[in-house]
Amino acid sequence: MAAEAGIDLVSFALVTPPWPPPGQEVDWSTVNAQCQRVLDANPRALLLPRIGVGAPQWWREAHPGDAMAWDRDPQRGRGTTAVASPAYRRDAAAWLAALIEHLEKTFGPHIVGYHPCGQNTGEWFYLNTWGPALNGYSPATRDAWRGWLRQRYKTDAALQAAWGRSAATLATATVPSPESRRAAPAGTLRDPADERSLIDFAEFQQQMMSECVVLFANTVRTATRGKKMVVFFYGYVFEFGAVGNGPATSGHYMLRRVLDCPDIDVLCSPISYFDRGLGGSGPAMTAAESVALAGKMWLYEDDTATYLSPSKHPDAHPPSSRGSKPSNRPTPFSCATRPSAPCGTSARGGWIWAARVGSGTAGCGARWSCWRPSTSRCWINRARSSRRSPPWSTSGRCSAWPSAATSSHGRASTKPAARWHGRGSSTVNTCSTTSRRAG
Repeated sequence: MAAEAGIDLVSFALVTPPWPPPGQEVDWSTVNAQCQRVLDANPRALLLPRIGVGAPQWWREAHPGDAMAWDRDPQRGRGTTAVASPAYRRDAAAWLAALIEHLEKTFGPHIVGYHPCGQNTGEWFYLNTWGPALNGYSPATRDAWRGWLRQRYKTDAALQAAWGRSAATLATATVPSPESRRAAPAGTLRDPADERSLIDFAEFQQQMMSECVVLFANTVRTATRGKKMVVFFYGYVFEFGAVGNGPATSGHYMLRRVLDCPDIDVLCSPISYFDRGLGGSGPAMTAAESVALAGKMWLYEDDTATYLSPSKHPDAHPPSSRGSKPSNRPTPFSCATRPSAPCGTSARGGWIWAARVGSGTAGCGARWSCWRPSTSRCWINRARSSRRSPPWSTSGRCSAWPSAATSSHGRASTKPAARWHGRGSSTVNTCSTTSRRAG
């Protein structure tokens, strides 16, 4: 159905990609079968695989000190590896490069980009951020914390002066206690005079996560020789304001470092989980304009459920043929007036209605054009014309990429829409890009 509707750009999750122990031969059959399944359904498909970069069980057993640790139960995902672990970063980057090199060799002309995923729901915020427990108590995190302090303060005397503790040393510094991290003696903000260690640790956690994202982005860019799109979840600076233990526990607050990374083309998130119901505004999780001004695209992932969904999810639409349309309007309308792109997902059947009517006047894709008369429009090239020449410039940026500073105001592009479709348990996305003149 999707192929018949011209939906060729496919975003899907690679399930359990192989990461065997050293010396063991890699079995690529599962990965090959997943990619081939999409191409069997649509030989014109352009693939954007989501790749989980979590360490496998054998690796975690060989590095027990590198597993994440919390201060209390429940510790869901106890086996997840700490992003501060140098061993994890090294080995995961090498494995990711090997996987991409295989995919490029086997399916290269059909692959449009790569989307590495990790930590909580693959979105690069610390696992259990929304829960009551605090992370950061693994040996690997402690060692990285001490290394970070040595780089910042250089000497024990400087550390003692900053923290106001005569007994503090770079060699014995510990992660701040859970009690101090939960306390708020000065209110919402930290007092630099009395809580410098807490401020430092919050910054450390942001840096560890952002460094990991930047490392894997560079891995993808290098493995593809700069010719494929690089996508990451990151930068939910508005959404995490509601985290019970404080937004800094997420790791998403070093957005500038990620925006300055030349190896990332697209940042994305679901639409906000606040005010996303029927008639809601469906706001962005970040400052999308800042993302655009950095030369990147912000991608909305609209994963709200339609009336066709069998689930009883609270954001599911009412059981009527018209129920899906009103609440889906804010997302494309927001994208029409902001430099960002919308996409829909079918994790709960949420984009089935679009597949049914997407080629008609009732489909979102047909309505967007009349909702943004004063914005410029730039569609990602479907690359149907030439499988030998992907639509990417030598820098790795899509040749049809929007520019917030140079886009022609009020002129609509005639290029066709690129629609993303996933099969089975993966996602279904319909993607466009918009931009408007800066200022």
